[in-house]
Amino acid sequence: MQCLLFIHKILHSLPFLLLFLYSEQTEAQRTVNKTVERYNNLGDRLTFRREELEANLNLDKLFAERLRSLRTQIDWVMNMEQLLDNQEPLSKDINTLEEQYNTMKVCGKSV
Repeated sequence: MQCLLFIHKILHSLPFLLLFLYSEQTEAQRTVNKTVERYNNLGDRLTFRREELEANLNLDKLFAERLRSLRTQIDWVMNMEQLLDNQEPLSKDINTLEEQYNTMKVCGKSV
């Protein structure tokens, strides 16, 4: 009789036991879902950050290229300035004046 009573109690508490197990499984599934969602969000943020870094790298390359071009132009201007500064005043001698004229033609061609 006690055995029947014990079985009756177990069967009576079985729905609560199943509910407990089901809710634990649901909580575990919620944890897994939350972890997967966080992982996907992290992946999206990493993708966005990578694209942002690639765009900045391309801008940096463009800036460096333009800076090199600007440095070349600055070097040219400095060389021309030095060349013009080193010239003597215009001469009254025809031969010296022709040399100065030819030098200026070279400068004019490089412009």
